[in-house]
Amino acid sequence: MPQLKLSALALFCALYFCAPRVLAQGDNARLQKQMKAYDSIITELRYRDPDSAQLMADKAMDHARLNNYKAGEAMMLHQFGLINDNQGKYGHARKNYQDALAIYRSLKDDKGIVTETNRLGVVELRSGNYDKAIEFHLNALQLSEKAAYARGLAESNIGLAEDHIWQRSYPMALKYLRTADSVNKTLPFSSLYFNIANSYGMIYREMSRLNEAKASVELGLKQAVRPKFNGSYITLTNTLASIHVKEGDIKKAITLQKEALAISRDIKNYLRQMESLINLAVSYLQVDNKESLKYLHQARTLAATRQSNKLTVNALEKMSALYEKLGDDKTALDLKKEQYAIADSLFYREMSDQVAAVKSTSELNKSRMQVEAMNERQKLERKIIIGGALVALLIIGGIGFFYYQLRKLNRGLADTNKTKDRLLSVLAHDLRAPFISMIGLLQVIDDADLTPADRKKMLGQLEKTSKASLETLDGLLKWGQMQIKGIKIAPIRFEIGPVIARTFDLLAESAEQKQILLKDLVDPGLAVYCDVDHFEFMMRNLVSNAIKFTPVGGRVWIIGVANKDQLQATITVKDNGVGMSELKQSHIFSLDNESTQGTTNEKGTGMGLLMCKEYAEANHGKIGVVSAPGSGSDFYITLPM
Repeated sequence: MPQLKLSALALFCALYFCAPRVLAQGDNARLQKQMKAYDSIITELRYRDPDSAQLMADKAMDHARLNNYKAGEAMMLHQFGLINDNQGKYGHARKNYQDALAIYRSLKDDKGIVTETNRLGVVELRSGNYDKAIEFHLNALQLSEKAAYARGLAESNIGLAEDHIWQRSYPMALKYLRTADSVNKTLPFSSLYFNIANSYGMIYREMSRLNEAKASVELGLKQAVRPKFNGSYITLTNTLASIHVKEGDIKKAITLQKEALAISRDIKNYLRQMESLINLAVSYLQVDNKESLKYLHQARTLAATRQSNKLTVNALEKMSALYEKLGDDKTALDLKKEQYAIADSLFYREMSDQVAAVKSTSELNKSRMQVEAMNERQKLERKIIIGGALVALLIIGGIGFFYYQLRKLNRGLADTNKTKDRLLSVLAHDLRAPFISMIGLLQVIDDADLTPADRKKMLGQLEKTSKASLETLDGLLKWGQMQIKGIKIAPIRFEIGPVIARTFDLLAESAEQKQILLKDLVDPGLAVYCDVDHFEFMMRNLVSNAIKFTPVGGRVWIIGVANKDQLQATITVKDNGVGMSELKQSHIFSLDNESTQGTTNEKGTGMGLLMCKEYAEANHGKIGVVSAPGSGSDFYITLPM
């Protein structure tokens, strides 16, 4: 380590202080050689000493800009992106890669364009934006094929494989990875080899082909012994540990994860420290709850120190779940409140940044338009320009207004058709099927050979089917009335406790039939400002859904907390039911949502959540969901106080 620092700093001094600050015109070969030397040193330092890597990258950027060397600027922007990426600063990394991409496009550098496009895909993947990640990687793949760029082909296929791993589409991931492996074998040895080995391990692990998974990862570890490959060594070690976890060898997994954590701390790689700490906490959860909590606390502290709110929220969520498992409901609830508070602040800060970016772009465009207008006025007489501009603006305004109205009308017609199709679908399926069933029951009941006991049983089934059909019809009528007449609200400020109690009373029978525990964890005296009937409908629908998708013997909670700084209250309906996929969550509050049967084959129309969303927004609130398959669901509503 000291030898690496000394050699790096010595070469840096030779390049930066001894070389002329501004090179002679046409001395591009020398400048290119210097920038490549900087790049090589920064790559070596990036994992071992990220602070020194950042310092050297700053100096190299100054050198490139001083000599107006655009390719060198793009090279350093790429390094800035990698440094920020390793530290979990995805917003900064995205900006670095976008700026580098803009330079490479101006230089018409196909290889640079492919590289930065792939890195943008990696950032979106790590941010959880899987669709955007796939879009970037497919774009990079097309550009690589067009430019016959072999390394770009390998990187793009690796990126697409990782995208499909996170979406649990393992056969498709394996297809892309084998293509990447085939291309990479034609290239000089590089870190791509470790990415491929690790991805093979992850895919085979999830496909329960554990021997193949271990063989791939262990082969990669044997090659990842040089300091420049420390990051790959840590990732491979954690993947190998996860394979041992699946085999049931927790002791071996913990030993490997501790090794990965030690190396991560040694090279000051914050992102991989977080990965190792969370992995250790999950492993210890099976053998020692206290040790698991210890590593979760370390992860939380590290995330807070690095001011990474997203990772802090992740750590708090796991800590809350563990305390709840240990029976410490108070600590679990406090951690959950802190999680929601940080998540809300992160949401509003991101929205503020987006608004500021839009405003900045708007001001820039406005300035450009003013400059262009001034240049035009200098060419022609003032009166002619003003008159012509007014006429042009009137024409453009008229055309724009007509185009806007036409698009608005088209959108309205599209929405109306979509609504009509959804209503017809519900009528055809959710109403027609019960009526057919009722007709069949009536025909059987009319049979003289039917015993009194069987007739009574069928009458009960007929009553149940009729009530369900009536409930479906009532929901459709109410929703249709909302679409025609709009939502009428009568907001008042009221305490939500009595409404929650009334909701639990109404649904107590349904919960008892499935032996589900209903628990009220709402802060005493918590009040909101909205329409009472709307609030009661939303609570009844969310609790009913929670019971519907929770297995026998499960639990359903309602948690209500106040955010006094923002004058808002958050009410969460939480269950430990079947949960749902990200694809299902993406359209759960829309007309596209299809009803699914509950854990005991309960039925619905799929329109209740759409009405909840419209009621929440009509009362100046919002509704959302946090869920994962097999982990239950948290439906939350935020309303003004």
